[in-house]
Order: sequence, then C-alpha cells, then structure tokens
Amino acid sequence: MTGLITGAGTASALAVHPGPDAVAIDFTQPEAAALATTNLALLGQLPPNFSPLAKQRLGETISRYAREAAAVPGSTLTIIVDTPIQAPAGVTVTVVY
Repeated sequence: MTGLITGAGTASALAVHPGPDAVAIDFTQPEAAALATTNLALLGQLPPNFSPLAKQRLGETISRYAREAAAVPGSTLTIIVDTPIQAPAGVTVTVVY
C-alpha cells in the first residue's frame, strides 16, 4: 500500500506508523476528503492474497469510511494493514473523531 499516495493541493500530513505486526496509515480529514472524492476504492484491490469478493468489500469499506471522515472536521481515517504488507492476513479501516 505504500507508494500509492497521490497529492493534489497542499502538502500532506499523512502519517505512517510501522509496528511489529502491522502498519497503520493515518489520513487527516482533508486527506480523507480527497480519498472520498477521487473514489480510491481501488486501494481494496491491492492485497494480492485477498479473494475478489474480499477486495471489493475492502474497497467499499475504505470508500465509506473516507466519506465519513471527510464529513467530520478534525477526524482521522486510519487503515491498518497486517504484515507482511505483500500478503496481509487482514486490513482494518477506522475513523477517529
């Protein structure tokens, strides 16, 4: 998932937090708004070991939570990818208000 961050407009405050079992990627409210407007559900297609249905659902979840975070000033969209990144066991998507 690293390397697929695109920018438009102001500088990014994107934060990546690697850990021993997962990598957390935090998107600020404006970044979540950019994700929501560009409909990057294709992020769900990245885990090569996920089934087509799992990829579709992950993409839908990322889009839904990005729209939710975009609507709440000061919120943070977080995507947590289990390691190894190349074949994660799971991906978690959350919004913190």
